[in-house]
Amino acid sequence: IAKPIEIPKLNEAINKWIPKEKRVFSDKNIKTEPEERNARKIVIEGVDVDVAITLCGGYKNYIDILDLFCYDAKVRLELLEYTPQEGDDLKSFTTHVHSMKSVLATIGAVSLSKKAAELEGAAKSSEYFSIRQNIPVFREELAALIAKVSDALPKKDNPSATETLDGAIITKLFSALEIKDGVTADKIIDSLDKDALDKQTVKTLSDISDAVLLFDFEAAKKAAGNLRSN
Repeated sequence: IAKPIEIPKLNEAINKWIPKEKRVFSDKNIKTEPEERNARKIVIEGVDVDVAITLCGGYKNYIDILDLFCYDAKVRLELLEYTPQEGDDLKSFTTHVHSMKSVLATIGAVSLSKKAAELEGAAKSSEYFSIRQNIPVFREELAALIAKVSDALPKKDNPSATETLDGAIITKLFSALEIKDGVTADKIIDSLDKDALDKQTVKTLSDISDAVLLFDFEAAKKAAGNLRSN
């Protein structure tokens, strides 16, 4: 299945390849709730919301992914402030724009996703001049999109207090990753007082966020396991 993953196509593949006798169904009620069916139409300029909701498997999933996008994109926006110069190692830059390409397509920001793909192609070909030409506009449009998505998201209370990383917090984080609850995992990470942590721990938390954004929960759990062992 090509990215961005379309949930209906994923379900078709699962139904095709998993024999009926091997299927185990959850007791969880998976019917669409009336409030989800009647949810107010979310409108984001430059974003194909209808297609994105289909890709994400429903309105609620889409809102959760938009929430994750806002958190992760802000971090990547800071990382993209430095424009690679001739001779710089482009591996990290390529990783960042590749991730942005995928998630932008998933949330329906097709035009900006194509620009991320162009930057990725330039990085893979070591076209430093092309990167320097295009990265300022990409950053500007990404910042504008983050603001639009933040404004469009349903409002909710955000705790102002920061948490200290300890064994209990790590256990909560690991539990969220175990059940593939990326929204809760990101909220836990976002609540931590990063200034009180060493650089390696901050990097590990960033790696977990990156993995969650790409739905790679095995990699996220591995990183969280490193936090637990340390």
